[in-house]
Amino acid sequence: MNTFNLLTNKPYYIIACPIEFLSRRKNYIIITSLSDEEERAIDNSKSDITITRGNKTFTISQNEIYVYGQADFSRDSEDLERIRMFNWLPNRGKGFTIPANYDYENHCCYSDKKIRTQYDTFDNAEIVKYCHAVIGKPEKLLIFKQNNL
Repeated sequence: MNTFNLLTNKPYYIIACPIEFLSRRKNYIIITSLSDEEERAIDNSKSDITITRGNKTFTISQNEIYVYGQADFSRDSEDLERIRMFNWLPNRGKGFTIPANYDYENHCCYSDKKIRTQYDTFDNAEIVKYCHAVIGKPEKLLIFKQNNL
């Protein structure tokens, strides 16, 4: 069995990019880390907040936030069940591609082959766990929507 270690250095990660059919507007769903200061800004403000990740600045309105703060990724947690209910994948018959035999705890995957294999999933909890690891498993996270990056 071959082990493939995966990258963990992204400042943010695009989970999905559904396109509104009539307007052709793209709505990006993004996951990133969240600082204590940013969390307080979300808690105490009714206006937009601005965060910068890497070379990208995001202005986020309160109604564009799906999840923020600490999340429990243990098996069958309430947080994972809540995340599973979100409807953010585009309705195009294709899920989000993640590595097959993915191990969240070690952020790696396993394969009998010399290359890693992948599969598409519609399970939002599995998608978010993978994306959370890609951004380095921050203690606090933010999942939000942005129009036309």
